[in-house]
Amino acid sequence: MPVKSATWKARIGENQGAFFLEQKDKKIILLLFFIAVVLYSLGILWGLPFATAPDRIHPWGNDELAPLGSLAELYNVFVNPKPGFNPQYPLLQYILQAVVVGPYALWLWVTGGLPGPSAEYPFGLTDPVGSLAVMTVLARLVS
Repeated sequence: MPVKSATWKARIGENQGAFFLEQKDKKIILLLFFIAVVLYSLGILWGLPFATAPDRIHPWGNDELAPLGSLAELYNVFVNPKPGFNPQYPLLQYILQAVVVGPYALWLWVTGGLPGPSAEYPFGLTDPVGSLAVMTVLARLVS
């Protein structure tokens, strides 16, 4: 049995509140979003590595992949496979961080900030303090 157009229009009018937010609700959601962005952005710089020595290359977070963890793991999986691959996180997390950190590492290489990549400190970086701090912030933007 076909639905009459008047009944159909009445049903849509009754349920509009379930699908559409009022202007006041949108403003509250946007305000909460901007408050969260400000609060989280204050903490993104917490514990950045101050890589002045080989023992100072890691951020304070003990389970953090940054700054070079994602690039090193992907290298060990795809370029130079090693049998003992035991990732800390699913491979997608490494890929997402590499998508953000990789272009910066490429930019460093092109501009002379990474003339010869190395597996040991300072990893071929001309400015390891600044470069590793920027890579850490970029990797944190993913999560």
